[in-house]
Amino acid sequence: MKTEQSPAASEDPDSGMNPVPDEPDEHKQGWLSRARHAVAVFFVQTFRPRTKEDYTELFQRGFKGHREGIRNKYPWMYIRFLGLCIVLFAIAAGIFYLTGNSLGAPHLLLFGAGMGCIAFLLLIYELYTGNDISLLTLLGVSILGGFASVCIAQLGYLAYVPDGDWAEPFWVGFWEEFCKALIAILCVLLLKKRDPFGAFLVGVAIGCGFALSEDAGYIYVYSTWLTRVTTASSIALERACMAVCTHATWTGIICWAFAKFRKPFINWRFWGCVALSMLMHALWDLPDAGWVNIVVTALVIIAGIWFEVWIIYRCKKPALEVSPGDTQEVQLSINLETGLIGGKAKDAGYYSRAGNLAGSLCLTGAALLLILFFALNPFASRKTALAYTDIDQFISEAQLGHTIDVDLSRPYDDTIPMEDNYSYTYTDGRLTAVTQRLPAVIDGIERDDACISYSYFFETGSDDEDPGDGAITEAPAEQDGDTDNPDEGTDESPSTDPDSDPDAADPEGGEGTEEGDTEEEEPDPVLPAAADLIHDGTEYVCRTIGEKAFYVLNPDYSSWSVNEDGTEVYLTVPDENPWYTAGGIALLTLAGCALAGGVISFAACKVKSRRLEKDAQ
Repeated sequence: MKTEQSPAASEDPDSGMNPVPDEPDEHKQGWLSRARHAVAVFFVQTFRPRTKEDYTELFQRGFKGHREGIRNKYPWMYIRFLGLCIVLFAIAAGIFYLTGNSLGAPHLLLFGAGMGCIAFLLLIYELYTGNDISLLTLLGVSILGGFASVCIAQLGYLAYVPDGDWAEPFWVGFWEEFCKALIAILCVLLLKKRDPFGAFLVGVAIGCGFALSEDAGYIYVYSTWLTRVTTASSIALERACMAVCTHATWTGIICWAFAKFRKPFINWRFWGCVALSMLMHALWDLPDAGWVNIVVTALVIIAGIWFEVWIIYRCKKPALEVSPGDTQEVQLSINLETGLIGGKAKDAGYYSRAGNLAGSLCLTGAALLLILFFALNPFASRKTALAYTDIDQFISEAQLGHTIDVDLSRPYDDTIPMEDNYSYTYTDGRLTAVTQRLPAVIDGIERDDACISYSYFFETGSDDEDPGDGAITEAPAEQDGDTDNPDEGTDESPSTDPDSDPDAADPEGGEGTEEGDTEEEEPDPVLPAAADLIHDGTEYVCRTIGEKAFYVLNPDYSSWSVNEDGTEVYLTVPDENPWYTAGGIALLTLAGCALAGGVISFAACKVKSRRLEKDAQ
């Protein structure tokens, strides 16, 4: 099939290039060739050099005298804004990472929260086919409308928040989408944007404003008030990627339906779109439930992007047939300016522009890799969460695989002579504390280098054992200090009150007991209050889970918690996965290569361009 050339091509016989049709011959080329051609054209239109007139036209749209005509179908400004934010965020994060000075941390909020939301808003604005709204107006609607919807939502949360991990997401999905839709529909009416694409654009603007505030809050709070560059970087990347399928899309669907369907407030299709947006929001906020949560989140992302692309395609399709971006003249101008499609002659301007493009792409790629490096933070100490449903496994790993016999039901052994105990204490002549040490049995073997100290405490004023030989007692002033027999050095006259010391009563019960009294019951055995393990000079405190006693020998298991019924144990331990270090080194290496490649490509193209200029002269 012969391609018809434009007048511009026929008038320039020295160009040596043929224009590229917008669509290749369907009879001679398959869908793969057509797709490759479309991607190539989109790439060139996106990254080709832009003149002062291009920027002027973009910022003058919607103002008086610049409201006529239909736009080109290829966006280009959004990618430049996104790349600039990525580079600036990487620089701010790098300086904060190296210096730790929080004075520059607010830049993480500015560029981290804005790079996804504002870039997406610019993309939809450039895809919008009309010229009846200015970029300044759209940004004002986004900031003010987003602020108003956030304020209303927060006041609503102050009034009511349901209890339960599953009830809260559905309330959040309903309430936040209601607040955004209320402000967005009001803006649609005030701006008189009753065409579906214009209403969709306004809804996206409100959603982006809401997400901008929310993203900044997430970065600020979860990075511990901007003191953790790792958390700030990871949240900024995550929220930037999700900007294309969350708040902006959900609100945009509601506004599109409001303008699409007649009498929307009594039209079930409008309310179906509202319910769909609220449901996607609720499913997005569901609590973590393992792989189910991952599947649901993936479905929400796919659904959001699909509805978004479908709305844009349906709204833009009528305008694409007459879009100046599809004309032969514009395609030929692309060839003449860049030589990237169908061009054979590569002049000095081609190499100059190629150098600028290569340098910009490599710099942005290096910045993105550095942000990933900050998010990974491979050379810092990190923790990982573990959960045990097998208590015996947890105890075994806490004891480094050893079995240690400990008996918390061991009663105080009063048959051991007092002086053979490790320590004992008398207060006012009464035994108040005793520590008895026994060799520890580890892995079934009684160890000489380890022992368990059973500590017993007695209530003051209760029946105590006679101190016996070697006990520490208080001697009267006229006697010497400690004696071998605590009975020596005491007054011969009875000075013990039977009410406070039953041992002073007649053992036969003749005196000190009344008729009809029965013999007192034997007191309960005194159980140990503590059973500490002493091993190689280190003392380990005995811990219990239910009726199971153990010792934490593993220093990584020093902090742990148990659920209410004692069936699960949760703890955080240092994560020494070598893949983190390897990944960090790989990211730094790739970032360095990207940066070096960009510098070399830029310099080489500039040198080639100057040589061609000299040759042409």
